[in-house]
Amino acid sequence: MSYSILKNDMNYIPVSILVPAYNEEVTIIDTINSLLNLDYPEYEIVIINDGSTDDTAKVIIDYFNLKQVARPINKLVPSKEMKEVYENDGEIKVVLVN
Repeated sequence: MSYSILKNDMNYIPVSILVPAYNEEVTIIDTINSLLNLDYPEYEIVIINDGSTDDTAKVIIDYFNLKQVARPINKLVPSKEMKEVYENDGEIKVVLVN
């Protein structure tokens, strides 16, 4: 079976790519930009800023022009309370959870 037969929109489901980040201000933009180049029809990139003490969140917010939103998050695993959620208006959604 050829790859082209398998690669069609009916064989894909939307996915969320989770990116944990702790004090990543130097490398986080390169990481996210690499993920934005994936060859997949529909996905979002969710960056979880886990209490960084540097400017990780500010760098992401500024670079991707993220805006704070009141987005409900369904917590399926135990975690600390979220402070804020930010997202963009791009074709590929970039979400930052602090």
